[in-house]
Amino acid sequence: MNNLCEISAPIAPFETGPENTIHFHSLMQRLQEAATAHAEREGFGISHLGEKNCFWVLTSIKVGIDKLPVRENNFTVTTWSRGAKRLRAFREFSCSDGSGREIVRASSEWMALDTETGKPLDINKLGLDLLPKAEKVFEKPWKRLRAGETVEILRDIKVPYSVLDANGHVNNTEYLRWCMDEMRSTGREPGKISSLKMSFLSELFEGDRINICRAAADSEESSRMQIMREKDGKGVFALEVEYQKPV
Repeated sequence: MNNLCEISAPIAPFETGPENTIHFHSLMQRLQEAATAHAEREGFGISHLGEKNCFWVLTSIKVGIDKLPVRENNFTVTTWSRGAKRLRAFREFSCSDGSGREIVRASSEWMALDTETGKPLDINKLGLDLLPKAEKVFEKPWKRLRAGETVEILRDIKVPYSVLDANGHVNNTEYLRWCMDEMRSTGREPGKISSLKMSFLSELFEGDRINICRAAADSEESSRMQIMREKDGKGVFALEVEYQKPV
């Protein structure tokens, strides 16, 4: 057994945009690829939870960015579990470029949901050895986001089939893709982002209609976006972006 998992591969052209740096949703895919590989290898992955009639869902994540990885350059994701506390499991990520320098770090929280009821389960009662490692990538604690005050509706979408995952829910990387696309219309430059904080508040399914909104931000150095479900006005995703401070 190994409490670390490391996956290294060059950044593919299809993962990058005009700036030749990785798209933020592609970065999220890289992190989750490593998390999935580690959990599956060590006995607490998708197939193992399936035997217990439950599945993992990402509920919140904070990503710190010193520099985005560049097209065709090597990018290494190292991840480990920090164990679980009742309904929440914790996972950390440290990511480096080809020279071995850490350029991205992330901390995340997960839940195990019952396949039939969709309700969260006590992870400590599932009989899983999560191989916990105490090290954290962020010194200061951070809080889960909630939907806030909507300032402006930027776009409405009817959820298509192509964004669904294996569980029939919208893949969580799509929430970020939608919000980052709309953030461009607010005049913010994605290349100057220093951190992302995301919370996944409710599931979305094919055919759901949603509003992508700009929300009230706490400061000029940050932006808030959120996704609201039209039929009940419920927040399903919250995003807080912080920008590099002017030199």
